[in-house]
Amino acid sequence: MGKTFARVHAASAGHFEHGDKIAQWVKFNGGQFSRGVHSHVTHLITSLDAYKQNVEAVKMAKKLGTVKIVTYDWLEDSLLQKSKRPKVEEPYLLENQFGPRAKSKSKRFGAKDGKQVVRDPFSQKKGTKVKERIYRDPDTSEEWSAYLFRSVKPGAPREKFSLAIFEDHRSPPSYSAYAKYSRTGTSDIAILSPPRSTLESAKDSLKKFFAQETGKKWDDRFDNKAPPPKKDADGNDLPMHEGWYSVEYKRTLLGSYMMEPVHIPRKSHRLFPENLNMTQEKRMPMVLRDAQKANLTLKREALSARRKWMDRVYSNTKA
Repeated sequence: MGKTFARVHAASAGHFEHGDKIAQWVKFNGGQFSRGVHSHVTHLITSLDAYKQNVEAVKMAKKLGTVKIVTYDWLEDSLLQKSKRPKVEEPYLLENQFGPRAKSKSKRFGAKDGKQVVRDPFSQKKGTKVKERIYRDPDTSEEWSAYLFRSVKPGAPREKFSLAIFEDHRSPPSYSAYAKYSRTGTSDIAILSPPRSTLESAKDSLKKFFAQETGKKWDDRFDNKAPPPKKDADGNDLPMHEGWYSVEYKRTLLGSYMMEPVHIPRKSHRLFPENLNMTQEKRMPMVLRDAQKANLTLKREALSARRKWMDRVYSNTKA
């Protein structure tokens, strides 16, 4: 278990995209979490709207005077940094979001709006030691990744999402989940589950994002069935460029060939009825066996033809 938040007792207020995961992330990294604000709480993670509205949790934190009221970015950036220590709170304090101190915040960070730049886990630089790789299920050997696309307008570049769970193979192993949005001229990285998450948390985050963007469950992603049209708040069907994303199949030529249906001669149906729905992948051992037999037959025929030719040459020479 990570110890990033060993001295942190957190609470939260406001609405966040992954608000239901905050308690789990804090506890998994050695901290404590409470639903309310009290004297033992050290950090209140809150949204800008909740701070402006001065909700009850914010009032209590201000009254105590010992609670640091920080943005969600503080939590996210603390989990992303390599050292197992939380980020310095000052740039993330909500009181610094207002007034002259807020203007210089982006310069201290070196990034837009003071937010730490998220690295792209999908592009590994050559020559660097790889510490993370896409998680592969040990039982099915299936990678936990997906490629989604959506057409914007006819003839226009498509919008794409790359989704994946990454496994940090250092001991003890931990996991993270990311979504990369890309279109010609722009790209962005979203953290679905931050580093040092559990496998269950990473899977849940990926499945939730997949369902939100495709209208389908993760387990049904290859069923080739279109979900019902995506609708707006009034119940009207949205246009295609605002609708669901579709799953893009990433297969090699060999992989595509292996999954093509096989034509089995009608005579063999009575002897082997299971061959009716057989694919190249299941039939591959049979294909290899037949190829070996054919190769052996060709060699025998070539040797036989060579012997006959030599016999004729010898007969003509003798005559």
